[in-house]
Parts: sequence; structure tokens; C-alpha cells
Amino acid sequence: MTRQRLFLAIIVFILSVFLVGQGENLNNFNISCGQETLKNLEIKKLEILGDPDAPVFIEIYSDYKCVFGARYFRETIIPIIDEYVNTGKVRLAYYALAFEGQSSQVAAEAAYCANDQGKFWEYQQEIFSEDYQNQKEADIYIIENLENIAKKIEIDMCEFIACLGSGKYTELVKEKTRQGFIEKDIDNTLTTFLNNKKIVDEQGQSLGAISYNQLKEKIKIFIQ
Repeated sequence: MTRQRLFLAIIVFILSVFLVGQGENLNNFNISCGQETLKNLEIKKLEILGDPDAPVFIEIYSDYKCVFGARYFRETIIPIIDEYVNTGKVRLAYYALAFEGQSSQVAAEAAYCANDQGKFWEYQQEIFSEDYQNQKEADIYIIENLENIAKKIEIDMCEFIACLGSGKYTELVKEKTRQGFIEKDIDNTLTTFLNNKKIVDEQGQSLGAISYNQLKEKIKIFIQ
């Protein structure tokens, strides 16, 4: 083999390895979905966590852009899940609403799309993680970031992208947001109900992001 042919063979080999690697990367991250159409057309309710027969039912109504929402989830709700939900004492529901504009709307829809694949609570944990919340973007709830969360929890990306792009849950999120104001009398973008009763202060206003100890004391009233 001449030096020129040897050189060409080496170049071809390097390109082949590179292209195979790129193909694997695209496959791993599900970047190219082509004209993927939505397979799951069923409208699903957000998953409720815990034993259906638990004596305490906690409902949280919030917006992903609420400035206290992420800290409330990490510092109050996750310990409540560990101590009370996982031991069969509490059921927990989280309703993602859109009080604060279009990015709130898209983030809520993304949560519903993750819920389609049984990954709502995993998505919830990632979207409220410190790593995600500490991003430097002016608006961290852009579609690219929301898709990155989905990749991280290893769901079917083509189905997730198709769900989000189709607007499957657009009207549902809008309707749930309207219902929150009208039917549940939500006066704060972070409102918690305990056994269908809103947790409020002395003036009747929602207490918002209450501490773990505060919520724990209120739970104990029903399980002693």
C-alpha cells in the first residue's frame, strides 16, 4: 500500500468511528425523532402519591415559577414523603398550575407529559432540585431545559417531545388554573390543603411555604 492510500485509509477509519459515535450519541439522547406522532392520546390525571386509605390527604397547588415552591418541595414536602407518605399515613397530590405566564404553562404541561409515562414525581424532584433551580438563565423553564430534565429521568424522549409539541395538556392546565382560583379559592401561587381544608393564617390567607415542623404538627392532629 502506498503512503497516500494508507493516509486515506486512516482518514476513512477515523471518520467511520466518529460517525458511529455520533449516531450512538443521537440515539442515547433521542435528539432525532423525525415526524414522531403522539402514541398515547389518553388524558391522564396527575399521579397521587401514597396509600389511597391514608387518613391524611395533602394537596399542593402551585406554579413552577413560584419563588418559594422549590424550597418548599425540598425542605418540607420531601421529608413529609419520607416520614408520612411512605409509611401509609399521608396521601399527597401536587397540582401544577400556570399563574405566572407562558413559561409556567409550558412547565406544567411538561409535568403532565412526564406523568403520561409514570414519571411525574421523578420529574417533580428534578425540576425542584438545587442544580436545576440555580441555572443562570433568565427563565429556566424554556423548552430545552424542560426536555433536559426528561432526558435525565430516562423517559421516552420522542413521546415526551411529541406530547409537549402537540399541546395535549394545554387546555387542561388552563382549566385547572381557572378552577384553582374559582373553586379552591386559591389566593397564593403556593397553597396547601390538608384534608380539604386550606392551611391559612389568622387573617384567612394562605400560609404558603410553611415549614416541615409546622406541617408535621398539623398532620399529627389527624393521626393520633
